[in-house]
Amino acid sequence: MNFSKLLALTIFILGCSSAETPKIKEMPASDWFFAQRAYPQGKINFDAYFQSLQQTKNLMNSQKNSNQLNTSPQWEQAGPTNIGGRVTAVVADPLNPNVVYAGCAVGGVLKSTNFGQNWIPVFDSTGVLSVGAITMDPLNSDVLWVGTGEANSSGDSYGGNGIYKTTNGGTTWTHSGLENSHHIGRIVVHPTNPNTVWVAALGSLFGTNSERGVYKTTDGGTTWTKQFFVDDTTGCVDLSINPQNPNELYAAFWHRIRTPVYRKVGGTTSGIYKTTDGGTTWTLLSNGLPAPSPTNGRIGVCVAPSQPSTVYAVYSDHPGNFKGVYKTTNSGTSWTELANSNDPTLSSIFSNFGWYFSTLAVNPVNHNNVVLSGVQIYQTNNGGTTWDSFDNGQMHVDHHAFWFNPIVPNQIYCGNDGGLYYTSNSGNTFTKAENFPITQFYAITHDPQITNRIYGGTQDNNTLVTLTGAIDGYESILGGDGFHCLVDPGNSNRVYAEYQWGNLYRIENGNYSFLVGQGSGIDQTEPRNWSSPVALSPYSDSTLYFGTNRVYKSTNRGDTWTAFSPVLATATSTGNLVYGTVTTIAPSYTNPNIVWAGTDDGNVWVTSNNGTSWTNVSASLPDRWCTRIATVNFGFWNQYYQGVNDSVAYVSFSGYKENDPLSHLWRTGNLGQTWEDISGNLPDVPINDVIAYNNPIIVNPPSKTTSETNEFEYGTRLFIGTDFGVFFSFVGWSPWEFISDGMPLAPVFDLELVEEGPPFSTFTLLAGTHGRSIYKADVTDLIFPDEVSEKSNKASGYELAQN
Repeated sequence: MNFSKLLALTIFILGCSSAETPKIKEMPASDWFFAQRAYPQGKINFDAYFQSLQQTKNLMNSQKNSNQLNTSPQWEQAGPTNIGGRVTAVVADPLNPNVVYAGCAVGGVLKSTNFGQNWIPVFDSTGVLSVGAITMDPLNSDVLWVGTGEANSSGDSYGGNGIYKTTNGGTTWTHSGLENSHHIGRIVVHPTNPNTVWVAALGSLFGTNSERGVYKTTDGGTTWTKQFFVDDTTGCVDLSINPQNPNELYAAFWHRIRTPVYRKVGGTTSGIYKTTDGGTTWTLLSNGLPAPSPTNGRIGVCVAPSQPSTVYAVYSDHPGNFKGVYKTTNSGTSWTELANSNDPTLSSIFSNFGWYFSTLAVNPVNHNNVVLSGVQIYQTNNGGTTWDSFDNGQMHVDHHAFWFNPIVPNQIYCGNDGGLYYTSNSGNTFTKAENFPITQFYAITHDPQITNRIYGGTQDNNTLVTLTGAIDGYESILGGDGFHCLVDPGNSNRVYAEYQWGNLYRIENGNYSFLVGQGSGIDQTEPRNWSSPVALSPYSDSTLYFGTNRVYKSTNRGDTWTAFSPVLATATSTGNLVYGTVTTIAPSYTNPNIVWAGTDDGNVWVTSNNGTSWTNVSASLPDRWCTRIATVNFGFWNQYYQGVNDSVAYVSFSGYKENDPLSHLWRTGNLGQTWEDISGNLPDVPINDVIAYNNPIIVNPPSKTTSETNEFEYGTRLFIGTDFGVFFSFVGWSPWEFISDGMPLAPVFDLELVEEGPPFSTFTLLAGTHGRSIYKADVTDLIFPDEVSEKSNKASGYELAQN
């Protein structure tokens, strides 16, 4: 079959109609990201998060100084560069708009000097990649302010550590305070005195804190004053200034809090406040605006620069629907409702997650031209009397960032979940940013027969594939949020892919087969994880495993399923979050009767008799979300190593410490009867993936340091993906090394080891990041240590360990 033809036939765009492709509604990332890092405390310890970040930086610096790795692998971009990802903030030089800066959800700040066609990362040195706001000094385009911590309150919105400032166009950055602001929604610079800056601090997304509200500096960020504070659950999400009278500002405050049992995105303290004295005193505005109510949600506010007595505001409600657009022409004394939830054009603009958008922008020279961002993007050219599409469907959905050139307003940048777009004709046509590697991956894989063919599931950008390995050649094969995907080892044209909540498909011969619906054998009442695990058997290309709250098995490529285990996860779902699901499944590579499973409620199970009985082996393990179980893989040589290391497994966990350090990685050599903490010198950071690969060559290992390590396991190399990058170790006798060269401190959600050429010719490690696309590195010299020096003999002539 011509796979390119398959792609052309089955690529799907939101809203497309096809008998063969599923229709999937776009939606933001679920609470899955938060849940796994917060379980069981119900909160994320951000002090521990930033301690872990500093530990990682310290390890990276000490390793570079000591050159611990004999050969340091170099990461390089593997794409996609043509898909994009979530852009949260954008600003350009008004006098030279080809110079543009884009802030990303988990990608840092990237800079372009040619209207977004080429990009360089300029913020990676800070180690903080979640961006909420960017503002340029109106008098000096080399001076920029960045507020860290995305303010869109999605499930995967990482927190930040305050404000950064550059005075040289992003070459270097200085941390400028507000360390505990967590999420920053807006930064406003005084139009004639750039040392005076106001910041909208939203505060903690997953807890209460008092470091939120409106802050002001008058000395260029050296010191800050908290000017206005409502309470420890209500933060400032938006700010707008009167450019003709900079003492007049409008601040949008938003009451919201998230826990494992609910998401509250509205409250009586949500409202718009105004100051006329530069922030010393504030007044709550009313008179036509929604009255204080438990259903008042996120608010956006914007002054019309050309007529600053005109101000626009948009409200969402709790739980996230469109509530209304409002306008004042007398500086907030009274307001008129322009549209409400019954408006036929705008009623569905937020779908049901207005907490993800609720922003607007006003044309700097035309106070009647207003742009409203949501799932779609709309504008009015008559002050709000009527609204129509701004882009006529030319851009990706879910809009967060918008920049009018204040000098030439028809030059516009738009940022959304699909990247960044530029128009020079007020939206008649758009150019999408190219060479923009900020895609947020959940999972990746490769085709073992065509090794440069890489697949991956992404946040809001579908399941993707590059058929040639070209970093700018990725295409969609399944819609929605993409998760685990598999390629049949014996048939490159048979692919398994899923979208959120375990909706699994087999894609073959141009057809989509839905594998987990009614009549499949899977109980439809059982909970499924947002990222439901699916695994192929190493022994049969037609055998798959799938997880709900138990493990199912199919022996006919997913056409039908039978229960392979009892219920393994027992937690009860509450509020917004789904608990009580299997999160990882790991069949043994060297024993067909052994299969492992881990759950979101901290349980690890194993069967050694092909599912007849299961044993819970997690009594001595942490009560944390189990992210991955890995069994020892001998790669090409698995067939010769049956029974070797079949009792060995590695288990990883998510979460951050509360008081004592948390052990994130454990090893067993006896099917879970006992466990050994092998976290060693790792930073205290969630581990998202583990690969255990055994080099089956005699390498004269040093003396054992672990009683459970046997002679065959000395060849095992461990690669782990964490919230701060990739680490490596030789099992039993080496510390953890940080593979950092060429990759930012990005969260790595999935790893894939690619074997190429004759057996053991070269090895490439793929790292799927959640914010900076996929990276790849040649790790051949880690698989083959110094004891094996003749690379030309790698394909043959080695003495196998079992011989």
